Amino acid sequence: MGPIFQNTSGLIAKKARGLKIGGVEDIRKYKVGTVIEDVGEQYLQKLGIGQEVMDQTNSILSNVKKLDVGRIDMIANGWRGFIADAKSLGIDPDLYEMVYVLNKADLDYAFHTATQDWIIEELQKTMDELKAEGKLKELEQKYGL
Repeated sequence: MGPIFQNTSGLIAKKARGLKIGGVEDIRKYKVGTVIEDVGEQYLQKLGIGQEVMDQTNSILSNVKKLDVGRIDMIANGWRGFIADAKSLGIDPDLYEMVYVLNKADLDYAFHTATQDWIIEELQKTMDELKAEGKLKELEQKYGL
C-alpha cells in the first residue's frame, strides 16, 4: 500500500566543495563514507566501487560528523535520513547537496499475507485522501521526513 514517499539515495557532499560527479570514474577520485553492509555501500559495490574509495563505519552519525569536518568528501545515504541526522547533530543540512543519485524508490506499507483485502483497501483509500488534502506533506514537514 502506498507509496508513502519516495526515498532518494545518493552521494551527499558540502555545497561549498562544488563537487561534480558525472559517473563512476568521478566517484573513484574521492573518499566516500559508508555504513558497513548498508544499502548505500551496496549500491556503490554494484557500480564497481571498491573498498579503497570507501571510509567504512558502523554509524551513519559518525559519517555525517566526518563529512561536516572534512575528513571525507561524500557520504552514501538517503537524502531524507541525512536531513534528520544532520539536524540531530546540530548541522545545517542546507549546506549540503546530493551530487550523485544512486537510487530512487517508493516506500510503501507491507502487510502480512493473512491481512484481509478490505483492510488494505480502506487504508489505501485513507492514504489517498490524506495525500489529496495535503496532510501527508504536512506530516513530512513536521517530522522532517
